[in-house]
Amino acid sequence: MIYLLVSNQKPLLKNHLQDLLKSRLDVIDEFSVVEIDASLTLSQDIAFEATFLPLGTSRKALVIENAYYLLKTPSKNKIDKDQDFKELLKVLEQKDEAIDLIFLLEDTNFDLKNEVYLQIKKHGEIKIIASFNESDWFNYGLTYFKSRNVNIEKDALRELIVRIENNLTTFINEADKLCLYSNHITLKDVHLFIKKPLESNVFNLTKALFKGDTMTALDIFRDLRVYNVEPVTLISLLAGQFRLMFQTLYLSHRGLGEREIASVLKLHEYRTKMLLIDARRRSLSRILSSLEQLYELDLNIKSGRVDRFYGFELFLLNFN
Repeated sequence: MIYLLVSNQKPLLKNHLQDLLKSRLDVIDEFSVVEIDASLTLSQDIAFEATFLPLGTSRKALVIENAYYLLKTPSKNKIDKDQDFKELLKVLEQKDEAIDLIFLLEDTNFDLKNEVYLQIKKHGEIKIIASFNESDWFNYGLTYFKSRNVNIEKDALRELIVRIENNLTTFINEADKLCLYSNHITLKDVHLFIKKPLESNVFNLTKALFKGDTMTALDIFRDLRVYNVEPVTLISLLAGQFRLMFQTLYLSHRGLGEREIASVLKLHEYRTKMLLIDARRRSLSRILSSLEQLYELDLNIKSGRVDRFYGFELFLLNFN
């Protein structure tokens, strides 16, 4: 059988792989499972490996990771010039029932016209593994901490879920850190040990600036310095936020409602609403002026005309 497992969450991908192997193989060992990195192994070598029958068992599985050539915009690889997919396509077409080919892809943006993908679709099975929704995250979090004999308060778990930005690997790493600290996790512990996602900080920074709360903006920036966040990174993110504000306010002035603006800009309605609340504190010309100041600051920092930290603090202090 041929499978393509797709997920942008590596732990979920690995869990589904293990479940699939358990359902397909009598025993899982180095003889029944062959792992291949497609970014380092030519497709013709993968095809050659698929011709070897299993030893000591009725079935074997070839697990093919990093099948980059299935993506819409594949990364450049040293082996590209020697790739020849004819043999692999032949193997996919003449599938051997004693051998499972399992392709793993950590990106949902695959090429629907790719020859290998089309053969997998024709002769095999494609499983898109959905990311967790809010309820899934909460239940998974409770189960994870319980398995570690750690109690976490509900508000602490909700805040942790917000801060890991829908990334399961990050969740596991941060949860393990908290488990080492205490067997009873509070909201205060999460605030103390788990940093806020950068975009959330930029959102709060923008909000503070547009409300005229310079001290809060400076506090956020100084907190970010502790985590080695560079001013040029913040400039880029702030500029993106300002551009969105300009666009939402411009479309609002043209008579569009929140739902229409969200549709045009491909944004969530709630985010559109929040952007408009802040954007309406300023005029289009003032937002445009702030954007120009950011571009000028970025140029001055990169040309060495101004110290990056001093320059950014000055921008915050002079924001009006």
